[in-house]
Amino acid sequence: MKALKIFGAIVLVLAVIIGVLAFLAPTHTHLERTVSIEAPSDMVWENVNNFHSMQEWSPWAAMDTTQQTTYSDNDGEVGSTMEWEGEETGTGKQEITSMGEGSMVTHLTFFSPMAGEADATMNLVETEAGTDVTWSYDADESFPGNMMLVFIDLEDMLGGSYQEGLENLKTMVEDSKANRTEFDGYTVMRETMESRTVIGIRDTVEWAGMKEFYMENLPKTAGAIAENGLKMAGMPMGLFFMWDEENQRADMLAGAPIASGSIEGFESYELSGDCLVIEYYGEYEGTGKAHEAMEKYMKWHGIEFGEVAAEEYVTDPSEILTKIIYPI
Repeated sequence: MKALKIFGAIVLVLAVIIGVLAFLAPTHTHLERTVSIEAPSDMVWENVNNFHSMQEWSPWAAMDTTQQTTYSDNDGEVGSTMEWEGEETGTGKQEITSMGEGSMVTHLTFFSPMAGEADATMNLVETEAGTDVTWSYDADESFPGNMMLVFIDLEDMLGGSYQEGLENLKTMVEDSKANRTEFDGYTVMRETMESRTVIGIRDTVEWAGMKEFYMENLPKTAGAIAENGLKMAGMPMGLFFMWDEENQRADMLAGAPIASGSIEGFESYELSGDCLVIEYYGEYEGTGKAHEAMEKYMKWHGIEFGEVAAEEYVTDPSEILTKIIYPI
């Protein structure tokens, strides 16, 4: 009987201890790490907004070479999932539960070696130097199971892995930044342009009247070149010295290149040396997207704008191939 009383007392003491620990322990845990990446947010975003890309810099994928992953068909969308199984990482599932501009939340379900659930959040903030990426972990544990949180140091358990993952992401993005040539579906090429003189008619033109300006002055320029015994050194071109978004007008020249020389009554402009080129296929009205892609490329690589942007109409200024040329 005495032994039973002692056993009962021990059980009671343990129950009190467990209750006190559970009462004192937190029911919510939070961890976050931040890294600054010298790259625009859109490039960082494409490396964190889907499970396939995340595996490229995941510290756990690198740690467990036995890990096998299965992805849903809609990777990168709300509701898409990734399931994993590995000797070191156990088994679990991750699901994208919400996405916003520069933000994504995923829900983690751990099956083994220990069951549990948590949310992981990615937040991107664009800065003057690039992008700040914050990766956070949040988990809730109800009473009295939260008692175990007294004995778990989340910083020690996950902090290092979160920091390692962000450093992997930083290295991957910054290494690829220097070699990036594609923006908005357009590939930017670096070329060296042979010296040429572009002869033509220059004026400040309303955007709405640009087509008529070309139709009037491209044939006029071609005729003047022939009449003066000169030869065209390329296809018809448009040069842009000013692009006024507010008033929707441009200071532009419609003309054609010759090897050298001049024609009275026509303006001339020398083009030569290194340049950036986008080959745009489609109707002329769509060239604006190609120019925007060029501007993104130049901003990305820290290239200063020159005094002129050029278009070369390899076929016809209204369709098919237009070469967007930015001398640098």
